[in-house]
Amino acid sequence: MKNKKVKISGQKVFCFISFIFIMTCCFWYGGRTIYFYIDANKTTNIKKEKYLAKTIINNKKELKQISNNYYYYKDAKTNYLIYSNLLFRIIKVNKNNEITIISEKPITLLANGKNKSYTDSYITKWLNIKNEEYTGILQSNLNDISRYLIKNKTCIDNIIDINNITCSDIDKSNYITPLSLIDYMNTGGKDSFINNGYYTYLVNTNEDKIWYINDEGKLNSNDGTEIYGVKFTLTLNDDTTIKKGKGTKNSPYIIEDENKYFASYVKLDNDLWQVYQDDNNELKLSLANYLEENNNKIEYLYSNNTYFHNDTKNYTLAHYLNNNYLNKLSYKDIIINSNYYNNLYNEDTKYDYKEIMKKTIDTKIANLSIGNVFLNDLDKYYTSTAKKKTTMYIVNKNFTVDESEVEEEKYIIPCITIKKDILKEGSGTQEDPFRME
Repeated sequence: MKNKKVKISGQKVFCFISFIFIMTCCFWYGGRTIYFYIDANKTTNIKKEKYLAKTIINNKKELKQISNNYYYYKDAKTNYLIYSNLLFRIIKVNKNNEITIISEKPITLLANGKNKSYTDSYITKWLNIKNEEYTGILQSNLNDISRYLIKNKTCIDNIIDINNITCSDIDKSNYITPLSLIDYMNTGGKDSFINNGYYTYLVNTNEDKIWYINDEGKLNSNDGTEIYGVKFTLTLNDDTTIKKGKGTKNSPYIIEDENKYFASYVKLDNDLWQVYQDDNNELKLSLANYLEENNNKIEYLYSNNTYFHNDTKNYTLAHYLNNNYLNKLSYKDIIINSNYYNNLYNEDTKYDYKEIMKKTIDTKIANLSIGNVFLNDLDKYYTSTAKKKTTMYIVNKNFTVDESEVEEEKYIIPCITIKKDILKEGSGTQEDPFRME
């Protein structure tokens, strides 16, 4: 019996192959269409919801449009932002979606320098890295400047009449500048969120004087020899994105992926410290509150005859810190010797903070000096900087200074230095400070 052959016509083969081809095309191109549709909508949503400038402009409730800028105005409450572990307020978004921010608190206390313009002022040199020694104290501590910041476009006009500001002189040479008078006025002046109880220098001159804001938000000017707080402004680039946060004080915008050491918190035993200087492998810390014993704030004299920090001389603050206080610390073995500033700051030094830095003492525990970063807003505590041989500067909570004779008792904010690699846990926030194992 012969096998019966099944004949398949050429037409059926053609139809079958065509069917397979059409279905393959449907699956392939349909799938690609769905993929690109989802991706396009995903990208659109990210841009709409995550880009800081667009998020701000889309919520116009607290904004005031002036020319091509959107300003936060008066008592704005949704313009808080964290950068480099510091709290800022957003001032404005410009037409290029660049965002100007200002530090919520002053970052240091300095004199501007007598009759010095913005370009030559000691404040500008302290803020920005220049081709000079001891400059850029702040800039060297900020995180990833090239990633997050562009150079400020700052109005540095000489302003005689605050009701007639032309803003014809724009500086574009620095990343960090004090606040301009025009931005202060455009946010509401003394009614602005910027006015929050601190003395702070502005960037503008008034003939040969320097404009400043007092602790009531009023404008005035002086010759630049007064020691006041320094708030500072930065400009975030147009592609700054929000990692989290809602812009409120309790939930500020977060724009960085991780916390670094500058301005972070460190917990040693039960004591909370803050990093005021990141020196490669070492961290300089200042106590986050007053020095206390048995929950009582300690007051101590500086010395009996001189500003010089001498930790071998009995009955001086230097001796007390490096003996009585140090020996009570459970973590005393991790505190290392380091250099701390200890010098005069007055008319003879032309109020040049760089002169302070030319004289240091080698010790384990010291005090903050004019020229350091100040991260607290505590009141009536000693610095290690002197107006004259027997007169020390003490810091007030509104970021002014008073003078105190060395024999007077004042509050104490100690400073220490530790190795960075001993910190193994924590994220550096106040709620989750860096810690040893």
